[in-house]
Amino acid sequence: MAHDEPVTAVVFDVLGTLLDETGGRIAALRAALPDLADRAESLAADWRDRVDRAMAPIAARERPFRPHGELERAALTELLAAHELWLPGPQVAELARFGHRIEPFPGVPEALAGLRAELPVVALTNAGPGQAAAVFEHVGWEWTAVVSAESVAAYKPDPRTYRRALEVLGLPAEQVLMVAAHPWDLDGAAREGLRTAFLDRGTGADGRGYDLVAPDLGALVETLLSGQPTSSSRRSRT
Repeated sequence: MAHDEPVTAVVFDVLGTLLDETGGRIAALRAALPDLADRAESLAADWRDRVDRAMAPIAARERPFRPHGELERAALTELLAAHELWLPGPQVAELARFGHRIEPFPGVPEALAGLRAELPVVALTNAGPGQAAAVFEHVGWEWTAVVSAESVAAYKPDPRTYRRALEVLGLPAEQVLMVAAHPWDLDGAAREGLRTAFLDRGTGADGRGYDLVAPDLGALVETLLSGQPTSSSRRSRT
């Protein structure tokens, strides 16, 4: 069934959608462990997997909430021990904070600025408020609002995170578009009635019925601002 309501606000996932979290993690490991630069990609993947495994039961409400920064540092400590690597405590702490200074994907700052001039834009992130504040200062972005999952002691795709973003906007879900490069995030948003836009970072759209699919943020913003309607039963490719 097609949406009759226009999109009046856009909610963005941040890490891995707008900001190159994987690239930032790899670069941080290479800087901290220069002798292991050739292993940085595999170590980064292992580190990220450990964070995901710690976060999943929290998102499923099977374990108590722990802040994202704690999960990053605990996973890094486990990673170093598992690979028999050692860093001084202050260096471990600094490496665990790599997410405070990661860079955007190409074209994102310009596209986001163009969209922000036309519609309210909200960041909805699993990152803690401290990391969010630091990285947005680093890249120089301003938002209508920033919603950290920590504000509801939950992680996406817990429905409380999407509901909190809607509360902040004061808008019905059918007027709000959620943009992410992660199918699980869009699935969670869709369950709460939000419209969905998949930003394809090379993984493919996997057959799900997103309202919009785009290869990059510039193309998505162009389509969105052109007034093209979105439909829950028809995907629009830019």
